[in-house]
Amino acid sequence: MHVCWFTSSPPSGSSGPSHAASARVLGNVVTQARSSGQTVRPGTGDVAVFVVQIKNNATLGVAQLTAISFQNKTAGPGTIAQRDRDWTALVVARVAGGAVVDTASFVGGVVTFDNFNVAVHAQGTATLVISGGASLVARDSDALDLRSRARRT
Repeated sequence: MHVCWFTSSPPSGSSGPSHAASARVLGNVVTQARSSGQTVRPGTGDVAVFVVQIKNNATLGVAQLTAISFQNKTAGPGTIAQRDRDWTALVVARVAGGAVVDTASFVGGVVTFDNFNVAVHAQGTATLVISGGASLVARDSDALDLRSRARRT
């Protein structure tokens, strides 16, 4: 049986367990991301691998999230293309198990969801759940990992 370990990157300078939590301030918008490590078996998709919350702290106006990117940080031997193939296609939904907003795959070490428009009203919060898993060609004991990179317009 092949088992891959999904882990999230520890914050920079941390030697603790592999759990990512980051906050990014973009004007009046705060982006937080979190994930926890788990074991995934090849071919099992729809595992929530990352949760991103976007909070609009402005008193007026709407923040628009039009794209979000993730960097493939999988640990294991091989090329970037081989590590990209370790992942199934990833999906993003507004809530866990909810309707899929966008689907994308890693290319060149990056996956970008850019086929959506999430409006976050003043003082509001939007939650995005990114799901995926280990593909059937994932190599035994590779540690699937990703790191978020968000942008807004």
